Amino acid sequence: MARKLVAFALALAATGCAHRKPLENVALRWKPTDGIAATTNTVPRALSNHRVQVMPFEDGRESKELIGRNVENARTPLDVTSDGDVGGFCAERMRYVLTQAGVDVAKDHGTLVITGQVTKFFVREENVYEGSVALRVVLKNRSGGTLWKGTVAGAAKRWGKSYSEDNYFEVLSDAYLRALQELFQDEEFRAAVRAHA
Repeated sequence: MARKLVAFALALAATGCAHRKPLENVALRWKPTDGIAATTNTVPRALSNHRVQVMPFEDGRESKELIGRNVENARTPLDVTSDGDVGGFCAERMRYVLTQAGVDVAKDHGTLVITGQVTKFFVREENVYEGSVALRVVLKNRSGGTLWKGTVAGAAKRWGKSYSEDNYFEVLSDAYLRALQELFQDEEFRAAVRAHA
């Protein structure tokens, strides 16, 4: 009897894994586990002398819907896709972080303008969730002249429940915050902001 129960439980578990609801066209969500203060504290003080306009970012990724992949079973990987605007999402989150840091974020007519391109926004799930975000960022003056440009990246890793939508967005959000920390701590970026004060 005990053997039958064990066999039944194993069969049930295998069926559950095989029939997991696919994470397709999920809405983009902001779900950081890192405290936002770690990022807002890196925002250059000189930015508070400006009205900063953050333009929607371009999505430069090859597969625009693909944001993650579960490879726990190499034979049957499970993709995570979103029909959301990743570039718009990243720009909106940057506006949020800057606002939380006390920066005057403008919808238009900014004295400084930030534009960008998302080149990576992806989670690989095997034994752990590994998220990575990369951005090409350009800082411009109000006339459109380039003051600084560069590439920044952030990564995050965490344990979690297998193929969990929440866990995917937790590591993506944390990785994005770390990319912003790299941007705000970049000495050349900070110097460009100070020089334009």
